[in-house]
Amino acid sequence: MIDAPDDPIAALEERIDALHDEIETCRKAILLSRLAFAAGALWLAATLFGLVHSTIGALLAVAACLGGMIGAGANATTRRAAAAELAQRRAERDALIDALRLTSL
Repeated sequence: MIDAPDDPIAALEERIDALHDEIETCRKAILLSRLAFAAGALWLAATLFGLVHSTIGALLAVAACLGGMIGAGANATTRRAAAAELAQRRAERDALIDALRLTSL
């Protein structure tokens, strides 16, 4: 069966796929942000304990920590919003499919 171009179920399926991709992208960005935070924290700790003597390195470590926290937080918020929309679109799709089943009986 070929879907009509104005098929609402197909449109919802496309949006659901896009939301899955967005959630996966956010997951990867959160992971990278956490890695940046951890690397910055380790470098900052090494600087504080005197293992590394670099002012620029300490400043970059602080920047990595702050950037990691901000990046993880922003992407977590985006991921939660996408997950909420995903649940809503799935419910809409399921309702349309149930309506089709009722009319085909």
